[in-house]
Amino acid sequence: MRFAPLVLLVVLAVLAGCSRSEPTPPAPKTASGAAITSEEQVCDLLTNDEVTAEIHAPVTGRRLPQAGEYGAPSCGWQTSEDPKAPGISVVLFFHPEAPDMTKSFHGKLDSVCKSERKDISGLGDEAALCRALWVLKGKTYFSVGPMSPDPAIDWSAADERLARHVLERLP
Repeated sequence: MRFAPLVLLVVLAVLAGCSRSEPTPPAPKTASGAAITSEEQVCDLLTNDEVTAEIHAPVTGRRLPQAGEYGAPSCGWQTSEDPKAPGISVVLFFHPEAPDMTKSFHGKLDSVCKSERKDISGLGDEAALCRALWVLKGKTYFSVGPMSPDPAIDWSAADERLARHVLERLP
């Protein structure tokens, strides 16, 4: 027991030295396996390379005006600045505090999918295809869809592959 005070002093000295170390700088914001924490990170859900691989042309991602009646943030990856250029958009509904996101998701589908709606299994908690691919995961849902679609691209397959990347980045 004679060594207990000495051990305590050594531990305190080590801890004091650790508290003076420089903080680790935050990682740069890029699409990665790290989960997003805010709707402001909508452009972190896909990379330029992931979208380029799907539409077979180089793209640049950029924040788009908020979409729809809820003012949801959106990001677009297009082949040029021309608004009619081929590309992909993602609209994100990220509300971790929402009491019933499933109800909100179904309400959105009801308002967007007026006639044709195809349920997709094995993607998130629920998914449906109508004009875009809509996916629910926990308390977040999003859409992935073409902007000025190129008829040479299988958009439903491309949207599904891109949605899988988005799902990897959601909490």
